[in-house]
Amino acid sequence: MRTCPTRPRRSHPWPGSGRCANDLREADGQWAGGSFFPSDFAFDDDRPQPWTATTWALKDLREWGLAASALEGTAEKLESARWEYENLPYWGGEVDVCINSWTLSNGL
Repeated sequence: MRTCPTRPRRSHPWPGSGRCANDLREADGQWAGGSFFPSDFAFDDDRPQPWTATTWALKDLREWGLAASALEGTAEKLESARWEYENLPYWGGEVDVCINSWTLSNGL
């Protein structure tokens, strides 16, 4: 799995972190192969959830102020992405209202 260089946590990302995170986007428009969870996440083990999948990446990039133009074409690529729960379309909505609010905010 590709990752961005790690730095100590700060209130703002270090220069280039948005670009690095955006560069981790896969050809299908997703990050880490999943909508809310990475594709290799095992729900039955004790590891905490990694916050690297598409919803979290888009949320972080939006909050870090990445220009929307840097994500051009991502929404169209995500047309084929599905939620892990009930296999619903990514832009069609998930069953959880909190997830839907993030998705809506990320799509603006």
